[in-house]
Amino acid sequence: MNTQKLAILALTGALLLALSGCASILSKPTEEKHSELSDQQSKLVREAGSDSGGTAEQAMARGDESLSQGDADRAMFEYIKAIEKDDSKVEAFYKIGAIHLARGNLPLAQTAFQKTLDRSANHAGALEGLGLAQLQQRQYEKARNYLDQALAIDPNRWQAHNGLGVIADLKKQYDIAATHYQQALQLKPDQPRVLNNLGYSRYLMGDQEAARQYLEKATRVDPNYQRAWENLGLIYTRSGDYPAAKAAFMQSMKEPQALNNIGYICMLEGQNDKAEAFFRRAIDLSPSYYTVAHENLKRWADLQQ
Repeated sequence: MNTQKLAILALTGALLLALSGCASILSKPTEEKHSELSDQQSKLVREAGSDSGGTAEQAMARGDESLSQGDADRAMFEYIKAIEKDDSKVEAFYKIGAIHLARGNLPLAQTAFQKTLDRSANHAGALEGLGLAQLQQRQYEKARNYLDQALAIDPNRWQAHNGLGVIADLKKQYDIAATHYQQALQLKPDQPRVLNNLGYSRYLMGDQEAARQYLEKATRVDPNYQRAWENLGLIYTRSGDYPAAKAAFMQSMKEPQALNNIGYICMLEGQNDKAEAFFRRAIDLSPSYYTVAHENLKRWADLQQ
């Protein structure tokens, strides 16, 4: 892949591999992975202190309460204690996997999900979790396999639909992607991650107006969702609305970087005069440290020869 393609991928962020949607079935975790999960569990137990007492069911209830309050560390501790009291607690393994997946700890997430499946082979949540973990690792066929299995067991899993939408987009199967995203939105209305992905999918299809509408809705639902703002910046730049593009990019970056991004998109679109102007404005605002604009200006100059 050439430098320009790499840069534009970095700029737009493309699709959220969700998390907020990667190959046949995963082999059973190795003993090393089991050991990693055990070590992590032991560390959490030491940090949390002594046993909170009670039954495995009570530990699960305390874990669920902690998770609902946003205290994932305490929830993890309680789920681990539940497992120590009763190793058959399927949901404890699953919820540990979900916490690790949300944190990007993919090997530990996969180990916990596999332990879930060892105890309950048709656990839709664990299959979905493995699919999402594989998707993040770009193992797209494995991801699709797991996500399809999850939906065959439980059609109401919105993250599985979102993940399958991402995979379909990567294959340029945009109609299939849209169907999955719409199904995800039926299950989870106004989910900003899905709205962002659907918006970007419409952009890939060439429907910039629909893309703009979905992305704007994503930012209304979650004004702090940077990926949607960055994708909106791309859409606004492509449509020539540079003030809106700058405002969108500046939701997640400083003004020099926003101007550089607009210039880079203009350069890729062949609008060389506009590209030069934005690069120079970026340099004027930050001559001491903003070297990226200098590199892009040099690249622009090379294109003129």
